[in-house]
Amino acid sequence: RLLGRIEAIGEFYNVIDINVLTSLNETFPYVLMEGGYFSKPAIASNVGGVSELIDDQQTGLLFESGDVPALSHHMIQLMDQPDWGREMGASLRTVVLAKHTAKSMAKRHVEIYQALLTQK
Repeated sequence: RLLGRIEAIGEFYNVIDINVLTSLNETFPYVLMEGGYFSKPAIASNVGGVSELIDDQQTGLLFESGDVPALSHHMIQLMDQPDWGREMGASLRTVVLAKHTAKSMAKRHVEIYQALLTQK
């Protein structure tokens, strides 16, 4: 289902079982970070900055972009092994809270902009 814009994001994450991102390319996967805050297991295409957040088999499951059989396999794995999914979701939450809070992300952005301003 394509749900469109969701205003009550916390309510949304509280009702989903698995957070799936099937991007063809991605800078930083904020949707996976949001899901991680709610301890949701992630399945994502291994593109762009996704692997900076998702450690395959530890904080989520990765597949190559466009590999529909692998995506399906991962979805079935997590439906069949919900405890494993909860473990990965909890691990992802730990990473998000340790490295990707709003404050730490803002600090990182300021550092990037300061570095760009010092370049000539």
